[in-house]
Amino acid sequence: MKFARIITNKGILNARLFENEVPVTVENFSRLAEQGVYDASHFHKYVEDVLIQAGSPNGKPEGWGGYFLRGEASAKKQRHDTGVLSMACTTTNTMSTQFFIAMSREETYHLDRLCTCFGIVDREDFHILRSLRKGDKIEKIEILGASDRDEAAFRQFTERAQLEEDEEEEYE
Repeated sequence: MKFARIITNKGILNARLFENEVPVTVENFSRLAEQGVYDASHFHKYVEDVLIQAGSPNGKPEGWGGYFLRGEASAKKQRHDTGVLSMACTTTNTMSTQFFIAMSREETYHLDRLCTCFGIVDREDFHILRSLRKGDKIEKIEILGASDRDEAAFRQFTERAQLEEDEEEEYE
């Protein structure tokens, strides 16, 4: 199981990544994070109660990484809702470096099966998510896995993620 720790100027967002469902997307995001692509970048787009977006290499909405990936939007867990991390795209096969975090279900349901969902922010961090605005900074994104040194924190986060996953299965 992989997790992302998105360190912002407003606090830390912990997110569970859907590596089993969308492995190409999670690998792309993880590689970019580990290479420092998102370090010291800013959220360049904010739409109230809809989304907060980041990942543009030039800090502008039209920025991209010089490549496109095929989307995995037909995989499981492709439902946009509060806290869901998703790759920004114009069509299903135009993913690159930009990603967004959904702020609601009502305003993002139309993106289901278009933009690839690849993770979800821990509910305990939603207050931080809701405080983010355009111009806020991503200081760093860390990718965590079972082999990381911080085993106690990883275990606690894994337990919370499992509880949320159990709740999601009840919802479906």
